Amino acid sequence: MILKNWPVRKEKVQHHYKLVIIKAIAACLLLMLLMPLGSFATTFYVSTKGNDNWSGTIAKANRTNTDGPFATVLAARNAIRKMKAQGPLQEAVEVLIEPGTYYLNAPLVFETVDAGSSSAPILYRSKGKAVFIGGIPIKNFMNENGRWKADLSGILQAGFNFEQLYINGFRATRARTPNKGFYTPQNVKETVIEKGTGRVATSAYQQVKLGGKNDNWLMAVTPEEKKDVVLTFYHKWDNTRKYISDINLDDTSLTIRGMGMKPWNPINDKSTYFVENYAAALDTAGEWFYDKKSRLLTYIPAANQELKNVQAYVPLLEQLVIIKGTKDATVANLSFQNLSFQVSGYKMSYPGQEPVQAAAPIEAAIMVDHADNILFSGCEIKNTGANAIWFRNNCSNSVIENSYLYDLGAGGIKIGATNIPDDATELTNNIVARNNIIQSGGHVFPCAAGVTIFNAAGNTVSHNDIADLRYSGISVGWIWGYKPSPSINNTIEYNNIHHLGWGELSDMGGIYTLGPSPGTVIRNNKVHHVFSYTYGGWGIYTDEGSSNILIENNLVYRTKSAGFHQHFGKENIIRNNIFALGNEAQLQVSRAEEHRSFSLTNNIIYFTRGELYKSHPKEHWLNADVRVDSNCFFAAGSAVVKYPGKTPVEWLQKQRDVKSIMGDPRFADAGKYDFRVKNKRIMQRIGFQPFDHREAGVYGSKQWKKRAQMPQHLIQAFSQLLDASHHDYTE
Repeated sequence: MILKNWPVRKEKVQHHYKLVIIKAIAACLLLMLLMPLGSFATTFYVSTKGNDNWSGTIAKANRTNTDGPFATVLAARNAIRKMKAQGPLQEAVEVLIEPGTYYLNAPLVFETVDAGSSSAPILYRSKGKAVFIGGIPIKNFMNENGRWKADLSGILQAGFNFEQLYINGFRATRARTPNKGFYTPQNVKETVIEKGTGRVATSAYQQVKLGGKNDNWLMAVTPEEKKDVVLTFYHKWDNTRKYISDINLDDTSLTIRGMGMKPWNPINDKSTYFVENYAAALDTAGEWFYDKKSRLLTYIPAANQELKNVQAYVPLLEQLVIIKGTKDATVANLSFQNLSFQVSGYKMSYPGQEPVQAAAPIEAAIMVDHADNILFSGCEIKNTGANAIWFRNNCSNSVIENSYLYDLGAGGIKIGATNIPDDATELTNNIVARNNIIQSGGHVFPCAAGVTIFNAAGNTVSHNDIADLRYSGISVGWIWGYKPSPSINNTIEYNNIHHLGWGELSDMGGIYTLGPSPGTVIRNNKVHHVFSYTYGGWGIYTDEGSSNILIENNLVYRTKSAGFHQHFGKENIIRNNIFALGNEAQLQVSRAEEHRSFSLTNNIIYFTRGELYKSHPKEHWLNADVRVDSNCFFAAGSAVVKYPGKTPVEWLQKQRDVKSIMGDPRFADAGKYDFRVKNKRIMQRIGFQPFDHREAGVYGSKQWKKRAQMPQHLIQAFSQLLDASHHDYTE
């Protein structure tokens, strides 16, 4: 769907968003000023020792136990509703939640009636740490020969199923094979049942021939288990998750059903997969299996886990918080501070989940629609079955900041809807994600990104630490090609984006963009340690139609593929960046077009292996309309600077790199990834403006910065993968 009259209204809409941004900054400042501690006209209290029949206006229960705090946030929310029924709120209202654990049997829902106003905002907060759990605790584990077993018949209703289990704050692994790595199918044959009118058949089934050592697991699946076994396929940048429809032991094949495969990204003999959820796969520490028939949960503990100290949760809810206004009446002026939202699930319906880039339709533990001036500050969202938070339809002027998003089934923060609204004023805009830690994601949906901006404008993603994901760190835009896109004026700055891919998916970027993006700026980010399965472990990746983007002052290093890659786009500016230590290449272009594709100037490129300029075919760099000049190249070790073309003269005749130089930028300590430039003469000659890459990432206390540091064993494991990569892959 394209915005009605979008080309005609483009300048008007761009001007609209400039005004929106100015107003939003003022609104956010006003919201903060209105919420100093102790300035609330009314305070409601919530406590684990409270009672929803009390008034909630007293912090502690009185001696006669006749009044005191509420037991639930919903009771406080309803009390505010009663206040508003008597007339508009005149001053700010606070809900003060005592530290403790609160179990949710339904999501916390906030609707239009629950909105505050600019003069009377509503704040839900805790002085310590109030934890909201969307799951059921398992307290009846028994140790049987080294396996922990729990009968859940007294806890879960018959037929209730779950797909995640959290032990001591971390996600346990549902019984799978292989325990590490993946299998590869021998071949895949598709039969179309109903073609439909699009490029992808509306109904089809695929016969997956396993073959060789890959077929042993198939023999271990019982007929009763077959319908619950899940296969997750990895193909290029996407994943397909399906239940088994049929098994043929004679030729060791299986059948999955649903839509037809996408012709540009099918499952084939180059794909990988793993299998989960059958009893025989339960064979290693950290794995679990639930027998729905007997309702017996079995878990194999890790060496350091003791039964007496275990905290185990089965997820009950998929959403923990839902903020939903309407098109005509948004939910506004709500703030959530110092709250922890933990344990949510995801259940896959039959026949499974079709592949969609960035796991686009998958929802989040916190869903926000039709909302304005919403603040999440100092919060925690962890142990999710899907994404952490999604500002989806018609959201504006909202912030998530200083928050910890960890152990995520999909990604961290999603902004905007996947469709474009007919009315441009309903486009999600001015969402700010700053100073958050977003780590350990993609456990159910590996193709999800850390932060995804779909169709949304004027957003800012800054000073976040985004790491330990299977796909891209930040994805911006949702239009393929040069059709008009509303995703404009987005700012991606000062983020530390690292340790992505883990060699599981391909065609990814630390920062990935799509479609025309006038006003979008990518600056002062640090992107490093990106490792794809085959091709496409890029640092900054301007994909199909990416246009009018300014990319400056970024540090990119230790990527499997090039530090910068443009598939195709128009009039992008890449200046004053440092691209270092790409394994296969440093700079790459994949299409030569008649218009100006990009300008690449004033950059420093440092490498010890791989190509300098890469394209397939090689002539793309020569034939593309690009401005390349005033760069500095330094080939250390055995690396050699080679220009595109048969001779350097051929490249220079294109007026490329005429003013570029070769020289040592004299980094502070390249071996320790300190790329501050010390060679002032080099900087002057190419017009390079120094920047301090240490400013990228989270800010604040030492404790907060330390929390953003990945565990050393994961850093070492990732480096080993990247160091072992010597292959040059092409799509």
